[in-house]
Amino acid sequence: MNYKRIEWIFLIAFVLLNGYLISILYANNKAASQVTTENNKQIETIMQRDNIRYRHKLSSKQQEGYYISADITNLADKKKTAKEAEVQVRDNALIGTLKSPFEVAKQEAEESLAHFLKDNIVYGTEYTYLPEASKGNKALVCAQSYHGIPIYDMSAEVIFTKEKTKENQTKVISYQQRHVQDIKPMRDASPLISECDAVYTLYTNSRLSSGDVIEWIRLAYAKVLTRGQTVVYVPTWIVSVKSNNGVTEVEKVNAISNRIMNANSMNGGTETSE
Repeated sequence: MNYKRIEWIFLIAFVLLNGYLISILYANNKAASQVTTENNKQIETIMQRDNIRYRHKLSSKQQEGYYISADITNLADKKKTAKEAEVQVRDNALIGTLKSPFEVAKQEAEESLAHFLKDNIVYGTEYTYLPEASKGNKALVCAQSYHGIPIYDMSAEVIFTKEKTKENQTKVISYQQRHVQDIKPMRDASPLISECDAVYTLYTNSRLSSGDVIEWIRLAYAKVLTRGQTVVYVPTWIVSVKSNNGVTEVEKVNAISNRIMNANSMNGGTETSE
């Protein structure tokens, strides 16, 4: 028996079978992609018909992200390092009342807060101003981030309280700081749904109504679990929706599972069963 020839026959058959399976997989993926694209176009058309508006063109770009964990920092040990404020510790947060309130112009908020954070607050350079979270509030929000994606949760934020003076100036009068450390991924990176997918998920689950306006949408980390001194976050699309009666609500979509999370909470929450 010519074993060499049999080996060659099996090898050729193996290569041909692999090629066939790969071609089927490619065709299925292409077909699924085409179906998704068509579905998205149909939903977009329906949303336009329902007069659901958004400020910018929704992106279909996808990226990768992680479930991450972090440890809550004991800021009580850092109380004496805070400057320019009378500081108290409450619920593991530093509550600072400024000795000299400072003015914050809207167009210069990011720069003003960055300077104050760097010069007066422990771990201050780790926080970045979040204009979306600050919009319409009596507060200015700065948050920690992981690989460029902010953590939208009080456990990793400095929240500045502001007020109007008699001269109609806006001044920061106090702040509340919480901090997490040892931020790390819990597993390998996972593909994330796109901005476009998140909005369509909200629409198909009746979280968007006729006349609604999507004011802003941002990929961020939202809290899903706290166990002891450890917090777990998941990549989440945060969507601010203003209804036609003027009420603004925040919706959240898990960017890994594409499931809707508890609405109206910037402090984490469990997913719904929808």
